[in-house]
Amino acid sequence: MRSGGFPSLQLLQISEIINSGIQPLQNLSVLKAISSNGQMDSKVCDCVLMKSRMIKIWSVNLRQQDWAHKAISKGLEAVEVLALQILEELKEDRGNDSVYLAGTREPTMADACLIPQLYNARRYDVDLATTCPHLLEVEKRCNKLEWIASCHANLQSDAQV
Repeated sequence: MRSGGFPSLQLLQISEIINSGIQPLQNLSVLKAISSNGQMDSKVCDCVLMKSRMIKIWSVNLRQQDWAHKAISKGLEAVEVLALQILEELKEDRGNDSVYLAGTREPTMADACLIPQLYNARRYDVDLATTCPHLLEVEKRCNKLEWIASCHANLQSDAQV
């Protein structure tokens, strides 16, 4: 993490948008509370497109799906705008050599928050190519790092793939 000053605050701002502004809004407990009677509705959307194949994750009703989709889209749009602003500010100082989310040359907490959130965005069918193309570029760079790739959600012992 960068030490002190404005860039560190930007890194924390990005991390917190994801960590406390997006992620809690699509937790299963929150989604269950959204249904009108606390039960899962009969209309379910229990499959999502992931890596060109259908994977059953859990059943959520269409109202919950819409809620999560909107929360994730709105939050990732904010992160995209902020990340692009950071890059623009840094261009004068460094050119185009900032490769990670907070405009750093190494991954930071912001990147660690981003990768699982993009995974979840795909579960809720967020159009990432339109919503946050820059974040997808950052994700590609992060996934080239073995220590990040080895933590992918599909590789976890409890993954439902």
